[in-house]
Amino acid sequence: TEVTVRQEVSYGTSQVRVRAGVDWLWNGYDISLRLPASQSTGERGGRQSTSVNPEAAAQNGSFYSPALWADAVMRPLKKLELVAGARLDFFRQYVDRDGERERNRLDTTVTPRLNARYKFSDAVTVKAAAGTTSQAAQPQQLADAPFGNPSLQAQRSFETTLGTEVQLTDAIDVDVQVFDKQLWNLVVPGEDFSGPLYSNDGTGRVFGAEVLLRHRPVGRFFGWVGYTLQRATRVDRPGEPERLFGWDQTHIFTALGSYKLPENWEIGTRWRYVTGTPYTDVVGAIWNDDNDTWQRTSSACTNCARLPSFHQLDVRVDKKFVFDTWMLGVYLDVQNAYNRANPEAIAYSFDASERSVTSGLPIIPSFGVRGEF
Repeated sequence: TEVTVRQEVSYGTSQVRVRAGVDWLWNGYDISLRLPASQSTGERGGRQSTSVNPEAAAQNGSFYSPALWADAVMRPLKKLELVAGARLDFFRQYVDRDGERERNRLDTTVTPRLNARYKFSDAVTVKAAAGTTSQAAQPQQLADAPFGNPSLQAQRSFETTLGTEVQLTDAIDVDVQVFDKQLWNLVVPGEDFSGPLYSNDGTGRVFGAEVLLRHRPVGRFFGWVGYTLQRATRVDRPGEPERLFGWDQTHIFTALGSYKLPENWEIGTRWRYVTGTPYTDVVGAIWNDDNDTWQRTSSACTNCARLPSFHQLDVRVDKKFVFDTWMLGVYLDVQNAYNRANPEAIAYSFDASERSVTSGLPIIPSFGVRGEF
């Protein structure tokens, strides 16, 4: 069960405007289980390990995270806009232990941020930003031992971006920016099952560049083309080799367009291409007499294999019928129009001697009707 509340206020003029607010998150839970403890960073394709002996646990409580934030939008010069702000997060937890409700202070973080935009001319704007962020560990990672570590601190990052926006014509603009994110306090599995199941020993980095060429909804056509080139790496513990994030995607390309035809007809298409995500390959399996099953052996090189790339074409046709007091719309939407068998995972046979690719959804046509009054 999750409840969120947000309230914000603003005050000021066009020269200096102050904004402030409060966020509040509450998430209740109830856990009762008996199974072997398992370690994972939560990544897709990341290495996972599981203890042999089953453990039992029963726990209920709630996570709550009140936060205060404020920023000031300033225009010291006619062409310059600055936004300086900070956020204060209180990550907390209530847990029922032996009939008594205990309050845990997980972490408190302060995250300052600064954005700047300078308009060189009517056609060119330069922008830059820097700031820190924080995120609490996942609820299952904060569970009591042996399934978690309630002493985990928040994960942190420092992010910077630099870019420019150029108005090429009245309808077309281009946005180019580079970005870099340094991460620390990442939650990673402990070295073995004898100590805490998770720790904050992980570090990482995400960097790259992206380009967005956009045709605004002027006239009959609207569309944009976006491309991102990026790399995401991490080190689980000091002294270990750097590896790819389980969600690293080198190339992300999207082209989208929509055209309004006469008689209230409209046709739109979207094509996407994304580099496949990394995964840790299974190199074999060993027969385990203790539990009468095959035990798979993962490669020592974490996330060194990669799924084939994803690409897909979606097409949509809309028709509107306009009446005096209401409007009727009908549409035909076709997802994965050329029926691409996009790979989602690798499936292995019982002894890992054979493998196959598990594909996503096939072509999906759908028809809909919508009335607006």
